[in-house]
Amino acid sequence: MKRRYLLIFALLVSIFWLDIPSARADPPLNYSLTINKSIFYPNETLNINGSWQIYRDQGEEGSYAQFRIYNNSEYNEDTNYFLIWNSSEYHEEGNVSKSENVSIQTLLDKCTFDGLINLYVILHFYLANSRFVFYEFQLCEKQITILEQEGAVELYNISTNKENFLPNETIEIETEWSLSYITPEISHIQLQIHNALPFGSESLLWESEFINTTGYVERSFMIVISNITNSPVKIPVQLYLTVYYFHTDINNVSNSLCLSYVIIGLSPFNSPSLYNQGDPLLSILLPSGIGIGVAILGVVIYLNKRNKTKEVEEITIQF
Repeated sequence: MKRRYLLIFALLVSIFWLDIPSARADPPLNYSLTINKSIFYPNETLNINGSWQIYRDQGEEGSYAQFRIYNNSEYNEDTNYFLIWNSSEYHEEGNVSKSENVSIQTLLDKCTFDGLINLYVILHFYLANSRFVFYEFQLCEKQITILEQEGAVELYNISTNKENFLPNETIEIETEWSLSYITPEISHIQLQIHNALPFGSESLLWESEFINTTGYVERSFMIVISNITNSPVKIPVQLYLTVYYFHTDINNVSNSLCLSYVIIGLSPFNSPSLYNQGDPLLSILLPSGIGIGVAILGVVIYLNKRNKTKEVEEITIQF
């Protein structure tokens, strides 16, 4: 008899459990998560867009969806510790679309930032079944990278061993600068020598290699003038020694900037003594001009004296 009661009891319990819906909550349907881009600077804004479908039975009012941002990829292990931002709870049913704008600086204020950090944007669901058993789902992870700043440069010095050069001499250049950027940015420094303004490909005589070393940099350059001039210099000219900064940002937009330039003189002579005499053209023309002036003055004096004695009908002066 006792065994019969136990059998009946077991049968009733089985029927009871079969009649109760499963305690498992299914994830939402047709969910998606998008962000405006994956790499940011501190002064920018993260835009989050999400959509999903949630259909619940009556009595599941506690369910919701939410955007969350974590500062560690192991967020599933310790949600409270790694969570740095979350949206409000979205309790709507059916087809739902939501959007949020989040200041990057707001996120950085809540975590340790040493110039580069990865954060994780999550579409979080907190769902209940008809027995009010709640389950959490972390779906659609999106990683974002935050960089400290755009590439920065500061030029401390650009100087040459002297201001004026002869065609057979060498220009000695000393430079100092600091450069900073974070991959995937690209930055570099390049020295150039031009023979005219404005600076361009047609005026370019020489250029150094690209230098992308970060931090404080000191570089020296030795340039043989005869190696960079296309033809013999016939008159004194000016050369422009420039320092150019090139930067390509995370959106692959490139910019260049001439940080500074130094003007140096180039003489047509190989001898310093000739160069120091000044403009050779002037030294040639000046004596000739004096001679012509003296000749004219002599003729005028002669004519004045002759007019006193007789009338002059016609005089032709040739030089």
